[in-house]
Amino acid sequence: RRVLFRSDQLTALSLPRLATVEGALYLGGGADRPGNARLTEISLPQLTTVGGELGLSQNPQLTELSMPLLTSVSDTLYVSSNDHLAALSLPELTSVGGVLQVFNNVQLAMFSLPELTTIGDALYVHRNAQLTAFLVPELTTVGDSLNVWSNEKLTELSLPALTEIRGELDIEANGLI
Repeated sequence: RRVLFRSDQLTALSLPRLATVEGALYLGGGADRPGNARLTEISLPQLTTVGGELGLSQNPQLTELSMPLLTSVSDTLYVSSNDHLAALSLPELTSVGGVLQVFNNVQLAMFSLPELTTIGDALYVHRNAQLTAFLVPELTTVGDSLNVWSNEKLTELSLPALTEIRGELDIEANGLI
């Protein structure tokens, strides 16, 4: 089961009462499908749980993303190729069961997951040209690799609670750290 939102005409998406998606939720495109060319705003104010993947990709005009109550994603969470998204904050997210990937977001300057404690698989943050701050203060465990690379303007990398990485640690080619 999956929920897919994709349209050349959609400019805003608001689902004010949606609390749970049992399967995957894709907002945008992917390798085999185009994104939302005009989408500027996504608002899911009551969403708490995604039972599969959560994909936010190829929304080139997206400037606002609001999921203030999201606490868990059972599988992979990826945010990629959202050219105008300047900030990513999921203030209540505590766990990602699979991979967490944040990449190719041209204007993304701030990445904050203040309550995230566990990533079941790997964490990849790469090729975010404007990223200056990567803040995950409660993260304790990464089930596989942690990779942060090619974020040319990164000046702040904060993982003070991290105690276990069950794979490789690769932090490189981040221009300012």
